[in-house]
Amino acid sequence: MVYHSVSDSIVFVDPRDDTFFATTVWSWANPVWTRVDGLTPFPSTRRHQSLAFDSEGDQLLLFGGHHIDAVLGDTWAFKDGAWTDMPTADAPSARRFHDMVCDKARKEVLAVR
Repeated sequence: MVYHSVSDSIVFVDPRDDTFFATTVWSWANPVWTRVDGLTPFPSTRRHQSLAFDSEGDQLLLFGGHHIDAVLGDTWAFKDGAWTDMPTADAPSARRFHDMVCDKARKEVLAVR
């Protein structure tokens, strides 16, 4: 779960939406939960991922997690209802049970285990 400062809402990524076999995004703007449908491509279903909100890019960033028997090290961005795979040459090792935060002053996203 992460706070989306641009829309003043809480965003939650539900990895277990078996109806759609995809990672579903939910937004809470008091007092209503709204499902935000993302277009394909989308991240594989996962648990124990970490999220951060990048206010500069107005996007939700997802990194890592656990899918069935694999620890993941991929990065995805969610913006304007669409997921984008964000491959990078230099990234943290695959991980789960970690935290992420966006440092606005340094314009960086930090992943901490």
